[in-house]
Amino acid sequence: MSNKINKLVLILSIVCLFISNIYAQGTWEVFTKDNGLKTNSIHQIFKDSSGNLWFITAQKGITKYDGKNWTNYFSKGTWDQTTFFEDSKGTVWYGARSTDYVQANGIWKLTGDNFERIIRIGVNFIDEDSDGRIWFGGKKLCSYDGVSVTEYSKKELGDNQITALYIDSSDDIWVGTRSGVVKYDGKNWIQFSDQLKSLKCSVNSIIADTNGNIWLGTEDGIFKFDGVNWTHFTAKDGLVANGTLMLRIDTRNKIYAIAGKPVKQGIRIISFSDDFKAIFAKFRLSTFDGKKWNPFSDVAGVPDNIGAFYIEDKSGNLWFNSKDKTIYKFDGKIWSSYNETNGFKSNWFSDVFEDSMGNYWFGGSGIEKFDGENWSQFNKDTGLPSNNITSIMEDNDGNIWFGTLKGIVKYKQDMQ
Repeated sequence: MSNKINKLVLILSIVCLFISNIYAQGTWEVFTKDNGLKTNSIHQIFKDSSGNLWFITAQKGITKYDGKNWTNYFSKGTWDQTTFFEDSKGTVWYGARSTDYVQANGIWKLTGDNFERIIRIGVNFIDEDSDGRIWFGGKKLCSYDGVSVTEYSKKELGDNQITALYIDSSDDIWVGTRSGVVKYDGKNWIQFSDQLKSLKCSVNSIIADTNGNIWLGTEDGIFKFDGVNWTHFTAKDGLVANGTLMLRIDTRNKIYAIAGKPVKQGIRIISFSDDFKAIFAKFRLSTFDGKKWNPFSDVAGVPDNIGAFYIEDKSGNLWFNSKDKTIYKFDGKIWSSYNETNGFKSNWFSDVFEDSMGNYWFGGSGIEKFDGENWSQFNKDTGLPSNNITSIMEDNDGNIWFGTLKGIVKYKQDMQ
């Protein structure tokens, strides 16, 4: 009799453990065109200060979810590049630029329940100065004071094609073009390429460090401006290549330069294919040690197989893909690696998100969750509509949302 009781206790324990594991995994909900979406192919997610989630597509405009209802905007059109921005007053702005569907081009302002087009130009960049003026650039540079649009001329900028836009801590407007960089101090435009002939090149990226220095990533190396003097860095000064696609700075004020040729606008990596590996191989990373640039792979302790692009999480950790199905985390001092041997099952990631409970979510070829100790995997076999994960966001209730190429996925996790 005791053996039967022991067996029953064992069975009940297994059942309870199974039920608790299911509960711990949370619940999944999938939204598609059957729920009112214009398309199942989601490329980006944006959350505004009111908690609304905005789902951005490449073919069918954008969709807003307010916690109860779905609202679709822009029913058709193909955008090469889209930009979402929320200003200091909580107004949502949307910039679109397309070469094939120019009717969709423009800077759009959300007014009430609809988007109002402010001007019909292709927009890549949106920013706001301290006076609340909205600046936007793409095919041209313009600003909007809430009443009227001011358009800036080629004579002022040196070139109409805007390639970068940055507003510094002094409220100066820095504008990169195909022909150099200009600064607007509120009264005058300064064309620095007139002062420095080597700056007559396309500017791809503009950032500032914590000391107020301005850094430019260009097709001919990197330029640093300390407010008085310019310093020009090239491959002779340690950069892995002159063509700098992007400059980035982490929370420790460390500057990184990504070198390589720009990929076609609108491309998003969605599978670990030969194409991804080819693009992966085209880019390399340099870092600045305060005096000179060094290939990142030559810095002591850095794995030699990491990729050029990284994602920084809310805790300041940097996450890197690699060439051998391993991902790396750098916390500023220590490198950690994850692969099949210790829980990470995917080949790569395209997005990393740290949620309010301290869990890490990796999207790429499926979803990987990391709680700091254990990994969990989710894919089509476990109920996802697609293994191609494009974006991740957390709503104000702690639910995790994923954009995929076959719908939107909501994950409601156990908040204990």
